[in-house]
Amino acid sequence: MLSSIVRALPRLSINNGQYLTAQPARSFFTPAHFGIDSFKNYASNIERDQGKNASSLKVTIEEAVSKPDGKVFTEDLKNLLYLSKSDSDLDLLVNAIRKYQKQESTAIFSFNFETPLIRLLYSLNKTDRALALFLEENDSVLQKFYTAGTILMNKLLEEKRYGDAMKILNKILTKFKQDKKLDPNSRLRTMDISNLASEALLGINTAEAVNQAKQMLVTFKELNLELHDNAYIKLILLAHNQNQIDFAYELTSLIKNKSINIINNLKFLSLVRMNRIDDAIQIAEDTNKIVLERAIQNRLFFKETLAILEDMASKLEGEKKDRTQDLVNTIKQENKLIDLNLNDYALKLREDKRPREQQREQNQQNQGRQMNRTRQQDQGRREGQPNKQYRTQREANLRED
Repeated sequence: MLSSIVRALPRLSINNGQYLTAQPARSFFTPAHFGIDSFKNYASNIERDQGKNASSLKVTIEEAVSKPDGKVFTEDLKNLLYLSKSDSDLDLLVNAIRKYQKQESTAIFSFNFETPLIRLLYSLNKTDRALALFLEENDSVLQKFYTAGTILMNKLLEEKRYGDAMKILNKILTKFKQDKKLDPNSRLRTMDISNLASEALLGINTAEAVNQAKQMLVTFKELNLELHDNAYIKLILLAHNQNQIDFAYELTSLIKNKSINIINNLKFLSLVRMNRIDDAIQIAEDTNKIVLERAIQNRLFFKETLAILEDMASKLEGEKKDRTQDLVNTIKQENKLIDLNLNDYALKLREDKRPREQQREQNQQNQGRQMNRTRQQDQGRREGQPNKQYRTQREANLRED
C-alpha cells in the first residue's frame, strides 16, 4: 500500500524504487494485549462449571428485565456475560446491563460492564454490534468507554476498517474534552490510542488522512495529551506517501524517546526528498559515528537508508560520491543494518509483557507452596467455592477504566 518514500530528484534522478515495503497485515497490538485471550479462557471455565445452569439463569434475568420491580444481580450478570454466544443472548445481556446501570444499588457496588462487554463482542466477532453500541448517543450502555473504545479500535484495525476506527477516536476525544471541563485534572492514557489512530490514518493513506493527522495533533496539544513515538513514525510514513515532506521532516522533531540513530534515519529520508543532499550525507555520516548503549550489535541504519545511499553512490560524482560509497561500505562490512525495515519497525508487534511479569511474580510467590495451594483448591471445589485463580482472572477480565 505504501508508495516509494523516494521520488526522482532533479540532479540525482534517483529511481522510484520500492524503498518501503507494502504495509503488512496489522499486528501492532495482539488481542492478548487487550485481555481477549484471558477472557476466552475464563469463559471456557465458566461454560464448563456453570453451563448446565445457563437456561435457568437466562430465564431468571429475562424476568428481572421485563418486570418494573425486577432486580438484576451482579453475579448473575457476570455469569451471563461469559455464557452469552447467540444474538438473542447478546440482546438479553445488553438489556440486562442497561437495567443494572439504572438500579439504585449499582451506585453502591460501582461495577462496570463496558470493557468486558466489548471483549465479549470482540471474541465473538460481533464488530458491527460493538460499533453501534459505542456510537449510540442516547441511553448508551457504554458509559465509561475509554478502555472499551481502545479495544474496539484494535478490532476495527484487524478488519481494516480504518474510517470506523477514527470514529471511535473522535468520540473518545470529544468525551475527554467534556471531562476536562468538569475536572481539569482528568487524564487519558494515550499510548495505545495514539498508536491505533496513527495506524488507521496510515491505512487510509490519502491527503485527507494527512489533514486528519494534523487536526489530531492540534487536538492532542490542546488537551495536553502525548503521542507515542511510534505514532509519530507512522504519521511520518503517511506524510511521505502523500508527498508532504516538509510535514514529515517537522514531525521528526517531536519524537522524544527513540535512539538518535532512528531519528537521524527519518531525517535523512526527508532531506533526500527535499533535495538537500549535502545535509543528508552529513546526517548519515553523523549516524555512522554513533555507538549504541546496551546494544550487542551497533545496528544504526534502516534498509531503506542503505538502499538510498547505494542509489546516491551510483549517481553522485567527486567527493560526495566517495563519502556516500564509504558509508555504504562501512554499513555492510561492519553489519550496521537494522534487521527490520522502517515500515515493519513502525508496525512492530507490541507484546503484552504483563502476563509474563504476572507469571514470574506468581511463580516466586508460590515457590514451595504448590502442594498446599492444590489442597486448598480441591477443598474449595468440594465446598462449592470458586477457584481463587479463576476469581483473580475474572477480576482482570472485568476491570474497567
